[in-house]
Amino acid sequence: MNYKTARPIDTSACMKLIKKDLSYFPGLTLVEIEKSLRQAIADGTVVTARDGDELAGLLIFRRSPAELLFVAVDPEFRKEGVARNLFRFMCSQIPQGQKIVTISFRSDDDDYEEHTGFYISLGFKAGRMLERDGVPVQEYVYLNKTAILK
Repeated sequence: MNYKTARPIDTSACMKLIKKDLSYFPGLTLVEIEKSLRQAIADGTVVTARDGDELAGLLIFRRSPAELLFVAVDPEFRKEGVARNLFRFMCSQIPQGQKIVTISFRSDDDDYEEHTGFYISLGFKAGRMLERDGVPVQEYVYLNKTAILK
């Protein structure tokens, strides 16, 4: 598996993977998602995992304040450590000692438990209960222990 920062040429493959589960983007149109993706790629805040020519996963983050915004892994590549390695790559782009947050929408469904379990397995700790756009959410916080790779 090859992990690297996405380039503009990766936009189409990233959108194809994102379209597999649009539920992570409630209230956003495909046009808005693609616009945000293109900006994140231009900012150097999209990490991709490739198996040969095939996009296995992607992660979108923000550097300041540091936030894991989105992670997706193609179902064909799940349970192979792809998301964990995408996260590790992201951490190498953020100063050591900086807090990284992620937000998980609160829900009683199985996906919520799976996502929060994944965050906790990475070392995130449950933080504040918040509300975004009228929806209850849970903040998770991680203290970055990885030094920036140059």
